[in-house]
Amino acid sequence: MIKALAACLLLAIAGCSQLPAPPPADHAAQARAHYANARTYLARGDRTLGLAELRLAIALDARPEYLIARGHVLAELNLPDRAMADFDQALAETPDDAWGLFNRSMILLARRQFDAAQADSDRAITLKPDDARLLGGRCVIGVARGEPAGAALAFCEQALARPRPANAYTARGMAHLLLGRDQEALADFNAALADHPGHMRALYGKGLARTRLGDRAGGEADMTEALRRLPGAAREFISGS
Repeated sequence: MIKALAACLLLAIAGCSQLPAPPPADHAAQARAHYANARTYLARGDRTLGLAELRLAIALDARPEYLIARGHVLAELNLPDRAMADFDQALAETPDDAWGLFNRSMILLARRQFDAAQADSDRAITLKPDDARLLGGRCVIGVARGEPAGAALAFCEQALARPRPANAYTARGMAHLLLGRDQEALADFNAALADHPGHMRALYGKGLARTRLGDRAGGEADMTEALRRLPGAAREFISGS
């Protein structure tokens, strides 16, 4: 009897490899929970914990939405190469994600790949024609590419017609810097900061404009503070600004 039971046990063990694997944990649900946590941390300004939660989400479910969110945080931390890898991966799967296209266009702008930046920007605007951030980005790209100033700045004017104009003023300030209109740029950055005092790209631009206008100490103080609070504050200001 004992031998028979032992034989049955051995057969059962040998047959384990033929049994179906236990059902996996609900990775998608866990990833959604980590993504929700990331959004909460990022809304509080905690990029470190936000990024950690995004990494956990992507390890479980590398969906484009999560990759684009992480890429944006990496770009804000001034890690553009790592950000670009996330944007490229996400857009390979969902090529019509307007936010992903916009974010990638800004890195391409910084790399002076103006035609590729324009292509991404134009596609993003086709998908979301009323988005002020997208319109402002296209304004800056147009000036950087050497398009007629009036045509490029028209995108900024469209952006300024939308609510919450801080990003639009910042974009027009960046365009004015590229055009050598430093006083107008300073006015735009001040307007952006009046609308949103915590806008660090606007503060960096203000510092750059002040430096050009002769206030080197004040300008450098603004730029230093902007970079302290947002390491990627200068990332959209191409060389020559």
